[in-house]
Amino acid sequence: MRLSLLDTFISLIISGFIGNHGVIMDLHNNQTFHLPTKTQFLSYTLPSQYNDSIVYIIDENYEKGSSIFEVSGQNVKTLTHPDVLGAVHILETQEYLYIPGFGSNNIWIVDRIKWSTDRVVITGARPHGIYQCQGDIFHVPCRDDDTIRRYQNTDLSIELDPIVLVSGSGPRHLDCHDAYYIITEFSCEIIRAHPNGTMDNIKIIHERSGQGMTGAEIVHRGDVLYVTLRIKDQDGYFLRYDDSSLQETGRIRVGRTPRFFFIMDDIICVLNQDDQSMMLIDPDKWKIMTIISDLPLFPQCGFFMRR
Repeated sequence: MRLSLLDTFISLIISGFIGNHGVIMDLHNNQTFHLPTKTQFLSYTLPSQYNDSIVYIIDENYEKGSSIFEVSGQNVKTLTHPDVLGAVHILETQEYLYIPGFGSNNIWIVDRIKWSTDRVVITGARPHGIYQCQGDIFHVPCRDDDTIRRYQNTDLSIELDPIVLVSGSGPRHLDCHDAYYIITEFSCEIIRAHPNGTMDNIKIIHERSGQGMTGAEIVHRGDVLYVTLRIKDQDGYFLRYDDSSLQETGRIRVGRTPRFFFIMDDIICVLNQDDQSMMLIDPDKWKIMTIISDLPLFPQCGFFMRR
């Protein structure tokens, strides 16, 4: 399997799992490989913004504790914490990596220079992401108490008043721009929280609204919001919204359980976790460019890499 669209200028690296083993795939070379340490679910990948040769990958492991890997060429460094379960996201700063433990209700702070644990901060309420907005303020969507927890200082030592959402919404991920754009899991809506404390929202509409629907991820680009929608036992959707009116301006049917998607220039890659497929979408023409339906892994996250 080759992806001719990408052959000339970029590679596509994706992470996921086969059975109960995490794997990584270089789609350009059609190769899969395992990390040196046995892993369970490689749930998130993040190219370093400070070193082009480094990629961070996390193992979501709920049983033995989550791990983070620093991969640079053939060199791999590993760090595992038994008290951090279900790692689902990474935020990189100049000094630290911040990793929410969704299954352990905490944030794992890793000193990325010393490659050691700096501390683990208890948050409670199932943290599902961490984002740095408004300068040095860290924002953590906590799914189970409908808040965006806010912390100051690199060690998260000062907790500020949270952003409190509607009860039962279940915030999952967010993107911050002129406002906070939040995607929710339980109420399946986009919530826009303004800096002055006001909020507005729009429900994601589908014929099966309220029946196994989950808003998965949200990304803000230009004046557009992109969102993935999961629907139990059905194909999901990739949706586009105007960031001013919050009105839907397009949707594309994708595969089963779309999770993360990522963007490079005029290509959007949507990974469908449960049917081993991915789609490349042209955001300007708003159409699918390429479909690959025979991936040798269940994909969760990935990134484009210029060659």
